[in-house]
Amino acid sequence: MSMHIHNQRRATAYLLVLVAVLVTVSIGVTATMVHKVRRERLSRAWEIERAHQIAQAGLELSVAYLQSDQSWRTLRGLGVWINNAPLLDGTVTVTASDPDGSATDDPADDITLTSEGRFGKARQVITATFEPLPVAMNSLNYAASAGDAIGFNGTLNATESVAANGATTALLANVFTPVYAGATISGTTYRRATYPNAGARQHPNPATVFDWYIANGTTISFASLASGVLERVVLAPNHNPFGATNPHGIYVIDCAGSNIRIRNCRIEGTLVLLNTGTSSDIQQSVNWKPAAARMPALLVRGRIAIELSATALSESTHNTNFNPSSAPYNGQSDNDRTDSYPSQLHGLVYASDDIAARGNSAVTGPLIAADDIAFAGTVTITHDAGPASLPPPGFISRYNMRLKAETLARVVGD
Repeated sequence: MSMHIHNQRRATAYLLVLVAVLVTVSIGVTATMVHKVRRERLSRAWEIERAHQIAQAGLELSVAYLQSDQSWRTLRGLGVWINNAPLLDGTVTVTASDPDGSATDDPADDITLTSEGRFGKARQVITATFEPLPVAMNSLNYAASAGDAIGFNGTLNATESVAANGATTALLANVFTPVYAGATISGTTYRRATYPNAGARQHPNPATVFDWYIANGTTISFASLASGVLERVVLAPNHNPFGATNPHGIYVIDCAGSNIRIRNCRIEGTLVLLNTGTSSDIQQSVNWKPAAARMPALLVRGRIAIELSATALSESTHNTNFNPSSAPYNGQSDNDRTDSYPSQLHGLVYASDDIAARGNSAVTGPLIAADDIAFAGTVTITHDAGPASLPPPGFISRYNMRLKAETLARVVGD
């Protein structure tokens, strides 16, 4: 009986030892497995993080390219920019797209960059959209800017500096604004600071600056103007007495070498004069501004003289209603002929040749000439900063690409 009990105790002890061994082995195996899983997870997390870093670096490289080369739309276009290139011990692929599938049709189109980073078994994709912000040519920062010389003969009052890429000369003049010149400044009647040898300003390309406006404008036949004179009319986006209207208020007249004269009229739009005769001018009373704040008032392929009167534009004097319902003035229209309007030209004026400003002309906005500008009489220029802050087509020096923060996203992570 005692032997049986002894054997039973021995069996129980053996069983306990076996269970203890099994538990110890199980704990060891479990710890090993936990360590392995943890190591794999850490390794996986590291691969994912590195793949994300690679994708981010690919995006940043592409943005640097956008900012450094203004010709990227034609040189690189859309599609694959970087294809499975080595980066940070992994690889990166970057593709570009835009809303309409064409990189070259509109420089103001957004661009979306998609960057895929790979490292080990991990793949990370991020995407972001960038919008082009136009930067104005610096000539728009001046009240007047000449591609060549400026001559002063009379009194010039301006709220901003004037500049010539060539020389300036003052003869029997009073110049009440700072003057910059790319060459010499001569004369002794400058009433503000002068800056000779001050470099050159950026000016539009005379061969291409008209293209957008011609493409988007409505033609008015020069033959429809009696003796080449545009007078006693209203031109506006919804009003054109010579034919079809234009939603932008852009009207194009090809003078074919003949002189054109603009006087005693109201214009709310952009007038594009092509091939003007050498004696073309704007005179007497006009009330003129572009239909949209950023747009030019006047573009001239050729030369133009501005010689406005200080006399208000009078409906009764010219027997014309200058604010019909289709072209209200500051939101007001009527059917009578008793109103009057200040005589002023408000908006950017550009000529591919010379500009002469004389008489009692009051202009708001920069005057920009590809060649010379001549001032005579008593001219007042109030600088309009609008075109410089939001430059119109043809007057953009470059585009800065700005991230649309809400579009930055991690679209794939594995």
